[in-house]
Amino acid sequence: MDSSHEKSKWLGVLIPSITKIQQLHHARLSLADDALRYLDSLLIRLLSSLLSPPPKNIQEAQDQINRKFPEPLSTWALEDSKHVKEKGKRKVHISLDKVHHIVKDFSSGNTEKQVSLFFAAVLEYMIADILKLTANYVENISSTRKVINEQDIKIAMFADKVLVNIFQEDDAEDDIALLPIAANDEIGDETHSTLVRNLLSEEQRYLRDVQLIIKLIKKAFCDRPQLFSQTDIDLIFGNIEDVAELSMKLIVMIEEAFEMTDDTNPDPLVGNCFEEIAEGGEFGLYSDYTQNITDNRWNERFLSILHQTSVNSALKLVCEGFRDVVTYVLPNLLLVPIYHCFYYFEQIQALEHSTNDSDDKEAFSQVVSAITPIKLILENRAATLPKNRPSEASLRISWRGGLQMEKMKDIEESIEGWWGKTITQTCNEFIYEGDLTRVMGKRSSERRVFLFDSLLLCCKSNQARRPMPAVSPHEYRLKERILLRKSTVTDDESSDCQFSVDDGETKHIFCAHSSEEKRAWMAHLVRLQYRSTYDRMLDQLMREEASQLPVRYPSKEEYRYMEPDSPDNLVLEGEGQIPQIKGGTVLKLVERLTYHLYYVPGFTKTFLTTFRSFCKPRLLLELLIERYNIPEPPPTEAQSAAIERGEIVSRDDLKRFRKEYAQPIQLRVMNVIRQWLEHHWYDFESDRELFESVQQFVSSVKGKNMQKWARTMDKIIAKKKGSEEDIPMPSFRNDPPPVEWHITHDAEKYSIMSLHPIEVARQLTLLEFDLYRKVQSSELVGTVWTKVGKETSSPNLLRMIHWCTTITRWVSRSIVETKNFEERTSVMSRAIEIMQVLKQLNNFNGLLEFVAAFNSSPIHRLNHTKQHLPDRLVKGLKECMDLCDPRLTKCLEKLRSCDPPCVPFVGTFLTNILKTEEGNPHLLPNYPEHLELINFGKRRMVAAIMQDIQQYQNQPYNLLPVNDIRDYLINLNPLEGQTEKQFNDYIFACSLEEKEPSIGRDSIEKLCEAIDTVPIPLRDLTSPPVFPIDNVYGIPGRGTVITGCLKQGVLKRGDSLDIIGFGKSLKCSISSMEMFHKTLDRVEAGDQAGVLSKGIKREEVRTGMVAVKAGSIKPTRSLNATVYLLSSKEGGADKPLTHGSEQMMFFKTWGCTCRPEMEESERMVMPGEQGSMRLTMRVPMVILKGDRFTLRRGNTTIGTGIVTDVTEADKQDNADYFNPQTGGKKMKS
Repeated sequence: MDSSHEKSKWLGVLIPSITKIQQLHHARLSLADDALRYLDSLLIRLLSSLLSPPPKNIQEAQDQINRKFPEPLSTWALEDSKHVKEKGKRKVHISLDKVHHIVKDFSSGNTEKQVSLFFAAVLEYMIADILKLTANYVENISSTRKVINEQDIKIAMFADKVLVNIFQEDDAEDDIALLPIAANDEIGDETHSTLVRNLLSEEQRYLRDVQLIIKLIKKAFCDRPQLFSQTDIDLIFGNIEDVAELSMKLIVMIEEAFEMTDDTNPDPLVGNCFEEIAEGGEFGLYSDYTQNITDNRWNERFLSILHQTSVNSALKLVCEGFRDVVTYVLPNLLLVPIYHCFYYFEQIQALEHSTNDSDDKEAFSQVVSAITPIKLILENRAATLPKNRPSEASLRISWRGGLQMEKMKDIEESIEGWWGKTITQTCNEFIYEGDLTRVMGKRSSERRVFLFDSLLLCCKSNQARRPMPAVSPHEYRLKERILLRKSTVTDDESSDCQFSVDDGETKHIFCAHSSEEKRAWMAHLVRLQYRSTYDRMLDQLMREEASQLPVRYPSKEEYRYMEPDSPDNLVLEGEGQIPQIKGGTVLKLVERLTYHLYYVPGFTKTFLTTFRSFCKPRLLLELLIERYNIPEPPPTEAQSAAIERGEIVSRDDLKRFRKEYAQPIQLRVMNVIRQWLEHHWYDFESDRELFESVQQFVSSVKGKNMQKWARTMDKIIAKKKGSEEDIPMPSFRNDPPPVEWHITHDAEKYSIMSLHPIEVARQLTLLEFDLYRKVQSSELVGTVWTKVGKETSSPNLLRMIHWCTTITRWVSRSIVETKNFEERTSVMSRAIEIMQVLKQLNNFNGLLEFVAAFNSSPIHRLNHTKQHLPDRLVKGLKECMDLCDPRLTKCLEKLRSCDPPCVPFVGTFLTNILKTEEGNPHLLPNYPEHLELINFGKRRMVAAIMQDIQQYQNQPYNLLPVNDIRDYLINLNPLEGQTEKQFNDYIFACSLEEKEPSIGRDSIEKLCEAIDTVPIPLRDLTSPPVFPIDNVYGIPGRGTVITGCLKQGVLKRGDSLDIIGFGKSLKCSISSMEMFHKTLDRVEAGDQAGVLSKGIKREEVRTGMVAVKAGSIKPTRSLNATVYLLSSKEGGADKPLTHGSEQMMFFKTWGCTCRPEMEESERMVMPGEQGSMRLTMRVPMVILKGDRFTLRRGNTTIGTGIVTDVTEADKQDNADYFNPQTGGKKMKS
């Protein structure tokens, strides 16, 4: 078998599985195409190596893993795969079918499927491990990176000795180009949010270092009380567990601060987090810890313990390298908390400087004052330590850049005889340098040794060469180059100065000049050798601890939110860590709103924007309070028995419940209520009972952490109550333009002609922007502006709509009331000038007001006036009219491309919301109605439209308001006491004055007289009613409205109807009928009416179906017709209509494909000719004799016809039409 050919054949098949695993574990990041291909090739290569030779059963497969994977990774991989084999424990996300095909291909089909399942689990474990390491690398080098590429994976894997050993990448150095390590930014260049985010990331990494000390090293000491007394343990580790608790507490508080951010408050306010810690004196823990670790006796006591033979032997048995890690790395690891405390002091000062919030700055000021005494004590006790934290004081990989790169380049330039890739292409970190003696049997030689994270370079000094050659530009010459990823470091316990590095080919023995130097070198080398292994050991230990202490929850009888998720209460879509909610019950939506596993800001924003369409505000507050009050699980039987015996019971299960379930939920409830108060205050302003309820809840909150956020909400309430409008004063870099005046400053003489057009447009824009920014989301949800009570539910929106109508009427009246022709031309010119300024100001709403005025009948017909406009104004008018085309396509394009500030035309958004609300059901379709699954996808679409509205409300105009002009515009009253009809009649009459009567009023009167003489056509009132459906509308709670023109017959209230078409037949009854806002008991042929029907759903009916009297008419698929084919000169096609060709047939309200069938003698109809034929349609429809239709081919109308007879299609017609072999084109002869 050609192995390389087999591998290449399967490349790419696992890419979908890799993508799924990546979304599941690292949803924040995505994989580039090259990264996906590289990971896929790694898995195929690993699988092929595990299948050589092919295992026949599970035991042989496990043996392959033990041979291929180093310990303890093999043990962990095997344990993980066992959970997959045990049904129901864990689902494998690698495609089992694809893995099984590959396994069968490599093993010639002689492998059990259980073996394939086992290998699929191993592959998933490995890909998750690689992705975890790569994600850590990407997040370390850049907080803004969102995509993982192939280079990132290679760099991360190359730094991990375990992965390198598994994949045996001997040429890995050749694959890696220059490492893209980002240089460290100066603190002063970072925003406050970035500083806090970096602090959180560093705190999480620091906690991991501390947990490694506690859970791996200290635990091993505590598990051996016969070797280590409690005094010894306290001496070595001090109060490190208290330090870890403080770090966990700080992480939780910072994460809470991030959750409490939103668009209006983007910076996390963490000053009170540090203030709470400082006030509690908790920084004093670091003082006690430092005093213990820096005590002169510590090192002596530590070494004396380790030098005991029994201790030395026991440490070697714990796990590989444990004795060396404890001896050489642990002393440096224990310095981590001391350096981290100084890191706190630096960050507190930086955050105090960067925050813009006055309360936050004050909190940091208090913290600085509180920690100054502790800082001085720490500085005094840590005076003997190195000023900068040494790299060996951590077992994690530090992805460094900047000066590190420069240092490595300088070292490489100083070495003579360098070959291969540069140091910066193979290493990420320079670690240490010094002089060592290389021992070679009886000989020894001095070396200058440089240690990097992947290389150990041994050099000889050029200064010591005798006799002195020509002056060399290099300080050293290369002697040995040792790849650390292939090497093993061994301590020579019999010597205080000697150790060895074995690269697999040569054992390099080194001798340090002192025991202190040996300890320094061993600390670095041991750390590099075991850091990836111990990092995995910590992960495995934490997983085991979590599995041994499962979280206990209250029962669903005690707490409704414990109801398990099911298709009957929650529907999700998408995969990954955070699936999207498609729909659910109100209770489940509130549960996901405050979910304990993750927080989705977008979901919270959408929910608070749209919840009024399915839930009352009072009900939502009750549900949130119920969600907050979580009952705690009672003690287990064993715990209860211990309590009864008077024993002290550590409720670790309760602690975990509070930490992982109760506290996240309570925080998110507080966050939802805070955002509700901050952004939707109108709910509380209009409902006194709701306001009192939320106040009572906030005041009843207990717990120091939650009370902190309760105080924040109290401030929001006080702020909202203290001001009518929460609109911040804008600040601009530049001064606003000066006010433009025209004829007069006297407010009593203001008119469209006396004011400057630029200033009129500016003041209109300022007024309309004020109206626009006041529109709230609650005024749009559920199309409440169209329903009863709209004056209460949508006051700001209605105010803006009324304003638009007023301005349109004002412009129309100003033009048509001007009697003098020249003056009328001037007024129209002035209106066009204002339009042009509105266009420049991106006031699309104002522009539409003026365009509506020019499109009204009285202004539109003033062609004589328009002919005398200057050319530049005619051109400007045309541009404005084109921009505001009926579909507003160009207007929307310009809106999307322009920079704020702007005033969009709100009518466009209202239309989109109306279509979305009407076009999507309230509840999820295809689910039983009694489940009441709210269609949240519909709310998400509505919220997206509302976000488009809100995004333009935040950036105001830099213009000066002129109160006199604003008052003039606000007080405009173009109706002047008239009704709308009287106003419309009046301005139309004004537009007719001083015109030629022969082309004006006289012509209209003659037209009306002629219309009165037209005889009413005879209607067929005796035939069964036929009602083609033009449109369908749904009225919640009443029924479905179908509209159209009754073709024949009579419809009466209560009649039973069949709705037929497109292969459907529905039954309903008439509940009510209306025509032009009049309710009718009877509709006759020729009437255009709307019929309210019961028994059908809106989504079941579509345009083109026909309502007929029950049982009176049946649909048909076949008809005889006479067809005239248009010639190319008449706009038709130049090709004939042939027998059996498929065409598109269009009747008045519907269309479908059909096939013409002609007599044997006439197999085609040429353009310009008429012919008789039989037409067979794809779907049965209602057709009557005498109906007219058209035939189209693509976008061209090719012919027109009239139905001469309606027939039934026989079975052979049906068979031929749907025969896939004929493709619907071949007809029988």
